[in-house]
Amino acid sequence: MTALAKPAQITALTDRPARVFWGCHDSLLGPLLMGVTAEGLCRLEFASGYGLGYDLSLWAKDWPGTEFIANSSASASIAAQFRALDAARWSASALALYGTEFQLKVWKTIMQIQPGEVMSYADVAAMVGKPQATRAVGMAVGSNPVSMLVPCHRVIGADGKLSGTRWGEDRKRILLAMEGIKARD
Repeated sequence: MTALAKPAQITALTDRPARVFWGCHDSLLGPLLMGVTAEGLCRLEFASGYGLGYDLSLWAKDWPGTEFIANSSASASIAAQFRALDAARWSASALALYGTEFQLKVWKTIMQIQPGEVMSYADVAAMVGKPQATRAVGMAVGSNPVSMLVPCHRVIGADGKLSGTRWGEDRKRILLAMEGIKARD
């Protein structure tokens, strides 16, 4: 499989960002809401469908005290990559991720899963040195702040079936199918 076009430099934020520039961009799987700090891309998720005000209120709840500033140009070049849905080309030169040490370890491990490959939650738990922490891995996967760049859709149940996914099983199935993986029902 082809590796990611440009591996991201990850900055682990020690505190919530003070300022996030956000934009909403079209993709074939629905509107993408993106947030960028001075350190890099910090949020990439599908819009909920309840409106941008609702989505941004969730961001504000996650990151109290952060100022959110509308600026689509801050994320436009990253957003353009997702219009083609070519997983081998998805990249961001820098990711600014805020999470626990365990979450960051899980997210970095997931980034090693190449397009066209999958791992189980148990596999990821073993790779991070916590083989009994399958549920904790599931929670870290579910709280992934940069969907697709930390490719949580490539983590599946041990039985090969799709399991709980933040953006819905249909999107996960589509993302896997475009990488040549047929999910088990």
